[in-house]
Amino acid sequence: MSEKANSSPAAAAERLLVVEDDEYLREEIMRVLERRTAYRADSASSGEEALEKAEAVRYDLLITDVRMPGIDGIELLERLKRKQPGLIGIVITAFADEEATIRALKIGASDYIRKPFSIRDLIGAIERQVTVLRLRREAERSRRLLESLVRSVDAGVIAVDGEGCVAEINDAALEILQLPRERAVGREISGLFRFEGGEAAVELLQELESKRAKTLERELTLHQAGLPITYRIAATAIRESDDRRLGTVLLLNDVSQVIQAEKLRAWKDLARTVAHEIKNPLTPIKLSAQQLLSAMEAGPETVQAQLETALANIIKNADRLDTLAREFSRFGRLPKPDMAPLAVNDVLKEALASFHGAAEQNGVELIANLADDLPGVSGDRESLLRMAANLISNAVDAMPEGGRLAVSSALAENGTVHISFADTGTGIDEEVRDRLFLPYITSKPGGTGLGLVVVKEVVAAHDGSIALDSSPGKGTTITISLPALR
Repeated sequence: MSEKANSSPAAAAERLLVVEDDEYLREEIMRVLERRTAYRADSASSGEEALEKAEAVRYDLLITDVRMPGIDGIELLERLKRKQPGLIGIVITAFADEEATIRALKIGASDYIRKPFSIRDLIGAIERQVTVLRLRREAERSRRLLESLVRSVDAGVIAVDGEGCVAEINDAALEILQLPRERAVGREISGLFRFEGGEAAVELLQELESKRAKTLERELTLHQAGLPITYRIAATAIRESDDRRLGTVLLLNDVSQVIQAEKLRAWKDLARTVAHEIKNPLTPIKLSAQQLLSAMEAGPETVQAQLETALANIIKNADRLDTLAREFSRFGRLPKPDMAPLAVNDVLKEALASFHGAAEQNGVELIANLADDLPGVSGDRESLLRMAANLISNAVDAMPEGGRLAVSSALAENGTVHISFADTGTGIDEEVRDRLFLPYITSKPGGTGLGLVVVKEVVAAHDGSIALDSSPGKGTTITISLPALR
């Protein structure tokens, strides 16, 4: 071994075991390690001695000659790796030992050095493998840290590999699904949701793959201790830069209390608003009835004079109550969507055609900017027609002095279908805009405030999203994003 290169000492204390039956070469290697590195190294003159030392010390790196009397380097490496699977092996071979080198690599040697070798060769091989060892340890530390974090969060977390099997699951998810770890890890993910209502999670995963979406969410109801518990389940696809799917992460959050609080708050708001809306028409009805009663006391001539006006007023406000009741009833029983592949442009054309007369009468110009070759979506035709009709109706009503409504469709860069309704109407105040999609919140006189709630429900049922851009005097643009079919 010739001394041709200098190497700076490493700043770590990995344990090395040098096994060489040639005393001169063994001592020379140990001197190089002592002078040129900071590694802690032991030596052995045979395989048998090496095995004895390995009983007392856990080594990180084994440097062994292949050809030795008794237990040779290959058998030694094989036996030590059974006891210490993380052990890294470097074998020392002669040019004539090519077959033995191949055997050593097959059983787990990470590198080899051919005799005669220089200091540079020796230290280079050691430092390469120590770097691998450190990276492996760092990866293992990171894995354990991530595992610890995942297991400590309150939400259920399930990691699914590219084959659709559970790679990791935290304690919260096991508790939610009421499964022991051994019945979850390694099992096909669909097997974890084989209970009433669990098909929603399986369908979510299938939809995530078919639509090539990044994240989708659903609500899942489980019965635990006799009580229904609602979980929001979010599935996120993990993909390579070439879009190859590596796996999926499922997140399960208990949203029962949040939903209950939202429902309670919504019903309180609804009760106050409905009471106010009912009171409005009831007041003129009551006044009209009182006027008729006073007229009857005054004589037949007075009754005749006020009868027509009072009855017209009563009928008009009774109609308002009827409209309120019908809108509320319709909102309360929105049908379950019947999903099928469809062309968004066909739905928009049909909705625009139904409003042609009303728009013309109000001096509103309807403009269709519909993209050619737009991919289809999975949707319920009637629901999407209802959604488009509500938005077109709102836009026309927002332009009492006339204006323009542009209905557009386009394929966005993220692969979703965008549908926008842009009007030149009065716009919406910020105070109303932030609450516009809540029940009975409206920006137009005489509105029930349920139209946009219906729109929100339809969009949610299609795994879509809504964006609103509006300010007073500058018109309103509402954009709907729907997942495109692939």
